[in-house]
Amino acid sequence: MTIDWTDDTPLRLKDAAALAFPNGGMTAAGLRREAEKGRLVMERIAGKDYVSLKAIAEMREKCRVKPKPHPMDGWKAPQPEPPLPFGLTGERIANMALDKALANLTTKRREFVEQERAEREKRRLKKAGRPSR
Repeated sequence: MTIDWTDDTPLRLKDAAALAFPNGGMTAAGLRREAEKGRLVMERIAGKDYVSLKAIAEMREKCRVKPKPHPMDGWKAPQPEPPLPFGLTGERIANMALDKALANLTTKRREFVEQERAEREKRRLKKAGRPSR
């Protein structure tokens, strides 16, 4: 009597492990663990666990380790700094930007102080019973 099987033939875990991993790298316990993790479809018939070679092939696809990207992938060479305008140094340009920012803050502060002063005067006149301007 010969035994003919296909990739869908249910095999006991020990036999399936021996056929699918002939060098002994996998055991029935290892296949059970993969089934518990949801990566291997296993059948339990009359209290015995069975698996097909097709299910083991699908498990191997799910367990395939993707290669890590090369550290230089996506690396771009740094772009050179644009040349500075004639006669200006980086420090001078930074000082000019700082002066501009400080002038802007001074203007905004002056506007804020004037607005506060006007509102204070309006409240003072209202409190004194005089109509505001």
